[in-house]
Amino acid sequence: MSNRKYVRGEHIESLDELAKQDLVYMDHKVYHRGWFGSWQFRLLAGMVGKNGRLYYAIPKEEKMQNFYVNENTEAVVSQKEFDRIPCQDTEKNSHILLGSFIDKSQARRYLYQVHPAKKECRDESNP
Repeated sequence: MSNRKYVRGEHIESLDELAKQDLVYMDHKVYHRGWFGSWQFRLLAGMVGKNGRLYYAIPKEEKMQNFYVNENTEAVVSQKEFDRIPCQDTEKNSHILLGSFIDKSQARRYLYQVHPAKKECRDESNP
């Protein structure tokens, strides 16, 4: 299962508040306006209020992590992968801190924008 991007908020108190939402949280799942907007009025009226099943969907804060780039292979590695690299061969494993990003794809995009000539960079996990 992937990491959830939303957490359950407070109860939605009225149909007016429900109509203002793009996303709602119900039964451990996030629903978009396109889904709950087509539900029948009577069903939704029973789900709002203090005893209802509809809640605000609150976005989680993404955790930033450090990413490094290998000077020789131009492979992008995360902090966890970097910590597992043995320190024996320093010339082969010389890494430079690229920056803090949410995921590896953001780090690669940044690397390609800063160094456009390195478009053929490969991920260390996929040689």
